[in-house]
Amino acid sequence: MDKPILLPILNANVGIVGFYLLSPVLLLVLHGYFLSSAAILRSRVTLLDELIDGVSAPRSDRDFQRMIGPSGPLIEIVRPRSRWPRFLAQALLLGLVVITPLFLLLAIQARFLPYHSATVTWSHRLTVFVDIVLVTIFLLALVRRHRFLLAISFVLLIAVPVLLFSVFVVTIPQELTEEIVLKFASSSAIVPVSCTRFRRHPLKLIQPASRTP
Repeated sequence: MDKPILLPILNANVGIVGFYLLSPVLLLVLHGYFLSSAAILRSRVTLLDELIDGVSAPRSDRDFQRMIGPSGPLIEIVRPRSRWPRFLAQALLLGLVVITPLFLLLAIQARFLPYHSATVTWSHRLTVFVDIVLVTIFLLALVRRHRFLLAISFVLLIAVPVLLFSVFVVTIPQELTEEIVLKFASSSAIVPVSCTRFRRHPLKLIQPASRTP
């Protein structure tokens, strides 16, 4: 089951369990680095705009200075007075910074379910929780207007459903969270992913079936 995998970037052989332990941590570190870089970039872009506004020049000249300055999608997202439509900048911010990393972490957790390791599964849930905390801090630091409302909306609409899905839906057999769901859920309700597919013979899903001649 723990067959080594060659990592394409690091060019190193890592076992399957080690890979699924390492990949969420690397993704979390990269996401945290991106969030901190975006926060620093926003503060510098804000300072640059304040310096340009402080110059005694016509507005057209000040707008020209902003236009020839640093540009790019990320700068336009974090710029307080962006030339982009507000809804487009917010959609990019929500998709790139919030939704994509969280769903990648959930996908890694779901992909590892057939191996039935409670330690690795709970480490995945821990990375999801830490990533949610990082995104909340980032939203509070980046957004100036209605930042508390935005942070609360993120927690209620995205963070809580993602965390509940990670803990109570993406489970392994005989796990405490699975037993809680099965105890209080009706027969027509949605049951954990592991209940119908991975209960009796988990290794048959990852090993080819033998054929008798």
